[in-house]
Order: sequence, then C-alpha cells, then structure tokens
Amino acid sequence: MMIPDRFARTVRLNIRVDKGQIKLADGGTLPVLREGAYGELIVSAEAVADEKVRQDLTSERRVQFLPSGTKLWAQVRAEPIPASLEKFRNETRIWPGEPGLFVPFILNKSLDLVLRGSKFALLGDCPCVVPALNCNAESVNQAYTLISTAFEPTRRSHTGNVFQKVFAERDNWLRSLDELRMVSEANPPPEVKPVLDIFGNE
Repeated sequence: MMIPDRFARTVRLNIRVDKGQIKLADGGTLPVLREGAYGELIVSAEAVADEKVRQDLTSERRVQFLPSGTKLWAQVRAEPIPASLEKFRNETRIWPGEPGLFVPFILNKSLDLVLRGSKFALLGDCPCVVPALNCNAESVNQAYTLISTAFEPTRRSHTGNVFQKVFAERDNWLRSLDELRMVSEANPPPEVKPVLDIFGNE
C-alpha cells in the first residue's frame, strides 16, 4: 500500500516478497518509478537468505560524504531575531521550488557518512565554523543546535534531524542531506574506511 504525505517529499511503499518478486503488501505491483530514482528498501536482517550477504549488509563503514569547505544551510523558522543576525538569514528555495529561511555554516574538514547496513546512516563528527555566531562547532549536529538556539528563540527544543533540516547546494537548488545521503548510499565510492570498534579492531 502506498501512503502519501503531501507535506513530505517521499512516499512509503509497504512491500512483501512473493516467489522471489517484490510486490506491494496488498498484492498489487510496484508503481512505475522514474528512471534514475533513488530510495531505500528496509527489511529484517534475517530476511536476507545469504549469510555472507547479510553480514556485509549489517557491517558498518565510512564513506566521504561532503568535502572540506562545503557550505551547508540550516533551515530556520521565521522568528523575530536581533538586527545583527538578520543579514545571516537568507531566503532561498529547496528543490523543486519550496521557499524557506536558511543560515549558512561551513565544514572545516571533510564530512564522513557512517553507513550501517539496514540502520539509518549517521554523520561523523566534523568541525564547522558558524559565521553568523562567530564560533566553531564540533559537528553538524552541534552547528545546527547553535543556529537554532540563536535564530529560533521560541522553540522549546533546539535539536532536530539534521538530515532533514540541513541542506547543501546542488545545481542551484538546496538539497537536504537526507536526499544526498540516499544518493551516496546508492552509489558508494570504491574506497571505504571500516569503522573501528572500541578496542581498535575493524
């Protein structure tokens, strides 16, 4: 069954496997998808029949996500803020044209994506500079929290899903880190760095 959400840019497809073929859970066939579409299929690890493939899919690895110097944009709400901050709040558009308010910050090092098989990917720590606040952050998450605290003073909580709240520019549009994550997961580079456990083993 396809569950639409007019406020989201994705749809959820409930599926099942029938004689080796993926079908919608209600027995219908998958809708025709546009060429080059990206997405994700999440199943229980035990559903993967081949043990070696299952181990590969559940392992963790790092890939470079965004290079050092990349300008990122934290989305903020339209709230009254000090005049000194106004010049740092930019109105621009998210693909395919949705307007929003954004505050830029910059990666001081390359940002890694931690791929975790069937789990959601995580962002590695990466120092950032936040020009609007004349300060540094230790990660994209911390940079977003600092920006939200200053630019959204009435919010009760200043944490959020940075994959949905932080954007990078691609082809003159802002694209969410979530969208870029899906592209990266679908097209991982050949060089990957294994994640070390707490004992330093791969």
